[in-house]
Amino acid sequence: MKVALISSSYHPYAIGGGERSAQRLAEGLKARGIDVFVITAFDHDVTEVVNGIKVYRVKHPNIYWSYHAEKMPGYKKILWHLIESYNLNVKGKVAPILKHEKPDIVQIRNYQNFSSIIWKILYELGLPVVQTLNDYTSLCYKSAMYRSGKNCTNQCKDCKLVTWPRKRLSRYVDAVVGVSQYTLHQHTKRSYFPKAEESVVYTTPTPYPYKALPLLKNKLVTFGVIGRVHPSKGILETIDAFIQADSSLSKLVIAGDGPDDYFQLCQQRANNNDRILFLGKVNPEDFYNIVDIVVIPSIWHEPFPRVLIEAYSYGRPVIVTRQGGTHEQVSEGKTGFIFDVNHFEQLSQYIGQLSVNAYETIMEMHQNCIDFVQKQQKKTDIDSYINIYHSVIKNHN
Repeated sequence: MKVALISSSYHPYAIGGGERSAQRLAEGLKARGIDVFVITAFDHDVTEVVNGIKVYRVKHPNIYWSYHAEKMPGYKKILWHLIESYNLNVKGKVAPILKHEKPDIVQIRNYQNFSSIIWKILYELGLPVVQTLNDYTSLCYKSAMYRSGKNCTNQCKDCKLVTWPRKRLSRYVDAVVGVSQYTLHQHTKRSYFPKAEESVVYTTPTPYPYKALPLLKNKLVTFGVIGRVHPSKGILETIDAFIQADSSLSKLVIAGDGPDDYFQLCQQRANNNDRILFLGKVNPEDFYNIVDIVVIPSIWHEPFPRVLIEAYSYGRPVIVTRQGGTHEQVSEGKTGFIFDVNHFEQLSQYIGQLSVNAYETIMEMHQNCIDFVQKQQKKTDIDSYINIYHSVIKNHN
């Protein structure tokens, strides 16, 4: 079996978790003896080999490559999205490569830069396609369904206009895979991908070497948050919850950066509390090895945070909101706790309870996370994707 993998960007040009997942999938397929190559956008045309995988980097068919989006002025972003809705220039970029390589199936992790017209192009080439839903790109031109500090319960007029071609073109997809049940449902309930086989494939945690829980040494329970320091991530609310818990037996570490104004607001709210530390950007391994419990306080409907899987990989239990797909792989009381995003006082209660004479509980949850990771190795997400490919190819022929 030969697989073509399409991604908006590819290692080492990762914007977020979707691109890192694309690399992990490609290398995982190769490790299982499957012939795989990658097509990705870039500033110019170049073909290279990355970790043994052929990567076709094609010059983006839009006014700029989305990797540089944050640097672009607003008017260019609007124009980019309008072109992206139905970009007729895509076929000339990808069709020659696909005709040359002759894959059996095409896996799309993120179609930004290639437009949803890629689905129709692949259909016309007679190639079956599997689309993974890492975010809400097909529903929202900002990919987040989050606007002005609030989650969008429905598509706004702008998003309906820009994404209308995506909904129409989704009928050309053979199989659709959600990174969580929530993410998949948000699309299918709006009649996207009407002819596609539906699956949910959770990211499999990778066992990492880790140090013992810090609480065993310093007798303090260290809660940690890692990622972008942004209003949608609930950092300010977490600081308030920690202060409210008022436990001298715990501390809170915050790793990551974000908009200067919000970051400074969070620092002000901490008010020089010596039990709240801002680390800035740090190596994930360094972060996980200094915390006992990872807090994922997302306010927006995060499709499925990689932080959750990383935490488990290091044997760290979690406390998460019931937003999006964040909670779907949390076993309440065993690998973590779940709280209502409208009641951050629940987080405060968990912090208070886990800070006082809860060492045995935390150690037990620590072991449960390790057991969960080991169990997941028996059938990984890579194995699930391979099974989906075989099914799609069989039904397509």
